[in-house]
Amino acid sequence: MIFRRVKSIPSGTGCLPYIGLVSLSESSAPFFTRGTRVSVNRFESLHFTPDFLGTRTVRYFEHADRSIVATVGLGVLFVMAFWSGPSRKAFQLLKSSLLNEDPLGRITLLVVDTDGCPDLYRAPFFENLLHGGGETAWIYEGKVICTLGYKPEAYPQSIRSLLMWSGG
Repeated sequence: MIFRRVKSIPSGTGCLPYIGLVSLSESSAPFFTRGTRVSVNRFESLHFTPDFLGTRTVRYFEHADRSIVATVGLGVLFVMAFWSGPSRKAFQLLKSSLLNEDPLGRITLLVVDTDGCPDLYRAPFFENLLHGGGETAWIYEGKVICTLGYKPEAYPQSIRSLLMWSGG
């Protein structure tokens, strides 16, 4: 599922504004499995608030590979282990940090289900790092610039650093 936020974009940029908060069709999300009831339940269990979804782009993938990194200009990829207490706690702290440190929602949040991303376990940027603790990859211009294991205390500084990389 991909959710987009309302955003006004200056005229002359060649970009079209997002129109409301919309769920794009499943065919628009190449790594989403159609008709999978678990996806909706798992997405709902992420407990996004309207305030959070209203200010940023969030993309959820039940199945994904490393190619999703190239689709993001500025973002954080969170590998969610739904069965892991530390992963769930880290995710709540990441959402809170994003709201506090990036109130304008410039950073895209990608959430990938750890059970559906075997390719990410082999990706060089996550090599020997994925253990179900809510690991993150920080993305700038389609490339991973930093990864973190279970280190939620580092989220605020990582967000500020990513925004600084982007010039914002």
